[in-house]
Amino acid sequence: MLDAAARGLYTRSTTQHLLDRFALDHAARRAYARGKERLLGTTTLSVADTTVEVSRATIPEPTYLDPELTVVARLLDRLEPDDVFWDVGADKGLYASLAAAHGCEEVIAFEPHPVRREALIRNLRRNDLSGRVRSEALSDRNGTAAFDYRIQATDRVDDSSDRAAATFTAITARGDDLVESHAVPVPSVCKLDVEGAEFELLEGMEETLANPSCRLIYCELHDAAQRGFEGGPERVRELLESHGFEVSTVATRRGDGWTQPYVEARRDASVLTPTSDTTVWEGEPIDGTTESRVGTTESSDRGAGAGD
Repeated sequence: MLDAAARGLYTRSTTQHLLDRFALDHAARRAYARGKERLLGTTTLSVADTTVEVSRATIPEPTYLDPELTVVARLLDRLEPDDVFWDVGADKGLYASLAAAHGCEEVIAFEPHPVRREALIRNLRRNDLSGRVRSEALSDRNGTAAFDYRIQATDRVDDSSDRAAATFTAITARGDDLVESHAVPVPSVCKLDVEGAEFELLEGMEETLANPSCRLIYCELHDAAQRGFEGGPERVRELLESHGFEVSTVATRRGDGWTQPYVEARRDASVLTPTSDTTVWEGEPIDGTTESRVGTTESSDRGAGAGD
């Protein structure tokens, strides 16, 4: 588990507040993130007999961390070496690092936020772990979307305003299209944390959900309407159940007047009709995306370099 210093780390820093207030751009945020990592150093995190070394800046406050540890422990207990694990909304790589350290041979992390994606790559590298880190935001359509640096979607990027400097544009992609083009293999296990866009993401990968290889999903459920998305927790549950998953709540994050459930969706793949195999890498990323292959395949890096 975490040491006391790591668990008590999280406070809203004056520097981060200034970055938000004055809408400083990616270069400033990247420099701040790297400097914070150097200042705070690293800590060890142990879950389900799996230990990784991560930047202390990776670790959120206990209110956010404790339910995550419950979920990741369940995930690791059910993860097999030959699983294909999609970490969607991978943030700085808590799940991806632990899954790779646990022995999962195919870890694919999706993280559109450029600063967090670079931190994810650094966490994999400091543990000599292998993984594929992609820059798409999985959705129900292919295209682009504007996000602010708190990873909330915005309606548009207004280049004439100060706010434009506080946004970045990400490629959006349907999971089904990535699988169909052989850019990524069908996942057998997924973790989804996409800040309210869960239903849209799942609508974009319904063919993948129908594949019997996909057997286990962990999903953090947000208030979709409050975050500007369609769908919501009940529609997410209904969609998963329509594909034969048994859905149950396994952890809950609680705040002042709000709750945020984590659900586990499991099914017996043996009762499903097999579909064609789509697990061979043959394609290129969708135009505008990047993929970094970290670890044993690092020579195949595709552009999302994170530095040392």
